[in-house]
Amino acid sequence: VGTTSVEKSEELSGELTRRFGITHEVLNAINHEREAEIVAGAGELGAVMIATNMAGRGTDIKLGTFSRGELIDHWKRRGISPAGVTAQQDDATIVAHCLRHVAQRVLTLDATALADMTDDSVRSALLRHWWVEHCWGTEAKAGSMSDAKLEAALAETGGTLLADLQVYRDVENIGGLHVIGTERHESRRIDNQLRGRSGRQGDKGSSRFFLSLEDDLMKMFAGPTTLKVLSKLGMKEGDAIEHPMLTRAVGKAQRKVEERNFLIRKNILEYDEVMDVQRGVFYSMRQDVLEGRGVKELIFEHIESSVEDAAWSYLDKNYTANCIAEWVREHLNVSIDPDRIRGKDRVDLHQLLVRDAKEEAGNVIRVTLGEYMPEPATGNGATAAWDHKGLADWANAAFDAGVSVATLRDLDERAIIERLEAAAERKIDAADLDPLDVYLVEDHPASELAQWAANKFDADFTGGDFARVEDPSEAASTIMERARTAYAAREIAYPIDFAMDMTAAGLAQDPTRAMAQFCAWAKARYELDWRPQSMPSTQPAELRRLLVEEATRWDVDRIRTRAEQAVAAGGSPEALDDWFQEHMNAPLDADERLAADADPQGTAEAKIVKVLRAELTHFERWVLLQILDQAWKDHLHAMDQLRESIGLRAFSQRDPRIEFKREGAKHFEEMEMSIRDKVTDLVFKSR
Repeated sequence: VGTTSVEKSEELSGELTRRFGITHEVLNAINHEREAEIVAGAGELGAVMIATNMAGRGTDIKLGTFSRGELIDHWKRRGISPAGVTAQQDDATIVAHCLRHVAQRVLTLDATALADMTDDSVRSALLRHWWVEHCWGTEAKAGSMSDAKLEAALAETGGTLLADLQVYRDVENIGGLHVIGTERHESRRIDNQLRGRSGRQGDKGSSRFFLSLEDDLMKMFAGPTTLKVLSKLGMKEGDAIEHPMLTRAVGKAQRKVEERNFLIRKNILEYDEVMDVQRGVFYSMRQDVLEGRGVKELIFEHIESSVEDAAWSYLDKNYTANCIAEWVREHLNVSIDPDRIRGKDRVDLHQLLVRDAKEEAGNVIRVTLGEYMPEPATGNGATAAWDHKGLADWANAAFDAGVSVATLRDLDERAIIERLEAAAERKIDAADLDPLDVYLVEDHPASELAQWAANKFDADFTGGDFARVEDPSEAASTIMERARTAYAAREIAYPIDFAMDMTAAGLAQDPTRAMAQFCAWAKARYELDWRPQSMPSTQPAELRRLLVEEATRWDVDRIRTRAEQAVAAGGSPEALDDWFQEHMNAPLDADERLAADADPQGTAEAKIVKVLRAELTHFERWVLLQILDQAWKDHLHAMDQLRESIGLRAFSQRDPRIEFKREGAKHFEEMEMSIRDKVTDLVFKSR
């Protein structure tokens, strides 16, 4: 018996136990440990198994065998055979007794009338009764048909197996596995999987589905109207409706549901396509960082993008006007076109701002008033649709109007406008515009760019560096040149600072070991023959200065010389690996071993450069991973929120899928910008 869910299988199991006392097994997700045992016994005589549609599909059910005595005992328990039948009787006698026993119950005949009938007449009466019941015929039509035609019709419909009752040899001889579906699934595929449990491997089998007009699928095409029509036709609760037209109608409903589900999946796929592309870009970048490939190049890619944006933003001819317009919007709650501001001196600017701000405030008040007063006043009072509290809160926040709900209720629309315009003019007249003077200073954008670059890259920049620069790309090149110089100095100093910090931390626990490790590090890194007993200085600042001087000497020539020493010890990848482990405590990785086979000198030089900045590379990877992971989590959250709300765009006649792709790309670009800004903020300063 197939059900569509675990809950329904448990409910059906309870009904079979309480109401009918039928021994059975339940195969579902709760009893999955006993699946093999349950499936093994499901093909025995009289075995009943309740299963969810998907349960046990991986195993065929083997049909069992039985003796004559087991078959008769089974019939007796099922009310097919009377108590007096034994296995020693011949087949015809057993079948005749069984049919008379069934006829007494089915045909509602008394014992005397049944005794007067021959075995053949009893069988004919049963066939006619079953044909009327299962083949939608009339009693008159059944009386005119032969037993052979009645049997053939009943065999075709499969309404009952008692029409061909015989002493069976095994379960397959009876008819094999019979599958009952308690309802139709939304997908025909799953129904077919359940139906396909019978008749496997050439065995006999049959299936039958039972539906109710209250099933979810039936409600989709047979709603309350159908129930009313059937009621008027005399149908009542529990009546069976069997007709090929019903089967076709159910199949049609399933096709419609499948088409709907397909469109849903297709729609979801279009949304997932956006995230799939973004995942590919993001995780490709993250994997490179995780494996340490091109980390420095990625950082400078972010730095260059940040510098380009800053140079074009600060040196834009509208930068000062945009700053003033933003200040006005923030402090006076009005918007003024930056083009009207550009080129004004202090006096003209103040006069322009006051005049335009008052005019714009009046426009804002009239437009906003429609949101809180959507209907005109009737008579001398405001309509009930006016939101006096919302209007009062907005006016007090925007223009310090000092109005109350009670005050607004006593005013008509014109009076409210005059009251709010007066409040806005008072606020604008009282506003202190002196803070705008900073934007009127000559070369202010250049000074702002210099301050931004100094804060970002921990380098010395002044407004004079960009005062006469007209092309922002030239300013960006100047900043990048100094940024590379600053980063080169950081590449030299950071590993030294890191080693000294670690040594200082170790001195508190084991001074001897800490100093030995520090000297070993200096030997492996810079070939300095320092010993704990004969350090060149006992002052950390002096040691740092000496190490920085030594690190600065490691130019291209010195790196090439040391690489030649490594290759001279043996040009094979194994020999090169041994040399680096012994002298620099840095074994070759798999990619380096592969490269060393073709170019030992180039591999050795690249390895030395990599070791010289190993601590900084580790720090860069750590910073990038922290920033990338947090930015990606924030982006996923933003995309989830966008996906939940994007459907509302359909109300404005815009395709939500196209809007999702556009907004998703915008969110991804914003994520990349946040990564870029955080990287440039941290990578020059953090430790």
